[in-house]
Amino acid sequence: MKILVLPFILLLAACSGNPTPTSFYLLRSDVDLESRELQPSSQYGLGRLEIASYIDQGNLVLETIDGEIHLARNHRWAESLGDSLRYFMVIEISQAAGRDILFDAAANRPWRIDIGVNQLHGNNRGEAVLVGFWRLRGEVETRTFQFSDSESLSTDGYAALAEAQKRLLRKMARAIAASLDPAPAS
Repeated sequence: MKILVLPFILLLAACSGNPTPTSFYLLRSDVDLESRELQPSSQYGLGRLEIASYIDQGNLVLETIDGEIHLARNHRWAESLGDSLRYFMVIEISQAAGRDILFDAAANRPWRIDIGVNQLHGNNRGEAVLVGFWRLRGEVETRTFQFSDSESLSTDGYAALAEAQKRLLRKMARAIAASLDPAPAS
């Protein structure tokens, strides 16, 4: 009987330690939204959003050395990165373009904006990194653009990484909006 009790006591002791609290980060635009009727662009709609599989999960990611990544166990996105990134980009592109660019998965507009995010992580130099692309898909023509930038963290830590990633995504959204004007011929 004593032999069975000892493993149980050891298991309880291991589980009773103080766990590290998990921090959750929201990817939200800082644009002040107002209640109003939206006026969707007749030319552009946001289509597909592709995210590299290593970042399309709950944990924030840090590249420790070239090609080696670390998933932050206690620093997580508060919701699906795909969902929050889609809403973030709609708001930021609309703000930068000065018109409402909405989801248009059915491609009911002359031009569909497809976005891909290939890299979105921190690195061992204290920077956030974003590499991505977007395509303007028209009925006859497709134009493809690339975005690559890094942003130094304002302080150490994952909260600073999440904020720097948000700044990079805002830069990419502005580049996407700039590519819409002048509107390509259809």
